[in-house]
Amino acid sequence: MKTLPLSPVRFHILLSLVRNPARARDIMSRVTIDTFGEIELSPATLHDNLQIMIRHDWIEFRRNHIYGLTLSGYQMLENDLYRWQIVTSRAIDTLHARDLGALG
Repeated sequence: MKTLPLSPVRFHILLSLVRNPARARDIMSRVTIDTFGEIELSPATLHDNLQIMIRHDWIEFRRNHIYGLTLSGYQMLENDLYRWQIVTSRAIDTLHARDLGALG
């Protein structure tokens, strides 16, 4: 089962649940706000992704149609953030090395 890297949609859904559990409509709103409108989830897209993440045990469905982040989901988000730190650090190093080489 491929779990990393997380898709941008799944990453932002998990991130939206770090603060506290939420209903689907609140998740949609948080993702739109957190991405400055770059990601606007349709109900169908959100539902499909929530179902997949429930099967992976990254989130749980609670009473009153509220979704919460599980420990496994938190760890998945943390692992993906760590992976992105490494990727961006290497990319910055590569850019700086190229800039220095081009100047020399």
